[in-house]
Amino acid sequence: MTLIKGIVTDKEDSSGLPQANVWLSDSQGKKITPLIGVASDIEGNYTLDTTQNPQATHITASYMGYGKTIAPIPKNSTTLDLPLSESDTLLKEFEIVYDKSKEEEDEKKKKLKKALIVGGISLVVIVATIIIIKKIK
Repeated sequence: MTLIKGIVTDKEDSSGLPQANVWLSDSQGKKITPLIGVASDIEGNYTLDTTQNPQATHITASYMGYGKTIAPIPKNSTTLDLPLSESDTLLKEFEIVYDKSKEEEDEKKKKLKKALIVGGISLVVIVATIIIIKKIK
């Protein structure tokens, strides 16, 4: 069993990156089956068992807001630190559009009709009451 241990760090200040994704990969950083990966601990430390996927040739690390690092699995060492650089990638602007379904529109129309019927009945009762009161006087 070959355990590779290391730390995922910010390349600029060498601070550990907690919960970074680390996985066994090919030379382009693509995940290969079976997917073997871990999340770094609160200090950025990770441990991977490379024997769980003998097809893997590299270890890849990624973290939100940072670029990916791809490094070859070391042959003569059990340590591999993975520094990540901040990414300049920005999200493109997007718009969320909500299209009300026909069912929702039908439900609103039903509620409105009920309100109008109840309101209409109330108005009829009020008018009838006024007429009765006028006749009594």
